[in-house]
Amino acid sequence: MLWRRTAPFKVAHPHPAGHAPRDHHPPGWGKLELHHYGELGPGRQRVVVHSTARRRDGWRYCVAELASYPGWAAWFLAPTNGTRIEHARSGDSLGDQLAQAFSLHQWGPHV
Repeated sequence: MLWRRTAPFKVAHPHPAGHAPRDHHPPGWGKLELHHYGELGPGRQRVVVHSTARRRDGWRYCVAELASYPGWAAWFLAPTNGTRIEHARSGDSLGDQLAQAFSLHQWGPHV
């Protein structure tokens, strides 16, 4: 993943009911209060990563959203080795691209 920081920008996409990142936010993980802005890859897609504060157990929940398109991917960030375990994503190729760009792992024994 080639990540280059950028200045903050606004992200506001209409999502169909039940398909927005907030609709998949797991209860008890807190507010997405940290925001990191950047560009990804050779096409320089502008992306913002929202994340919760680190929990006592060290885990964090994150959501990446594209600025120009309504694609997103969400994951749990492991406390020890930084492994990103996929939680949910938009059901399109944009969600797939973000999952690949952030090297999201499927939950399970092969993680």
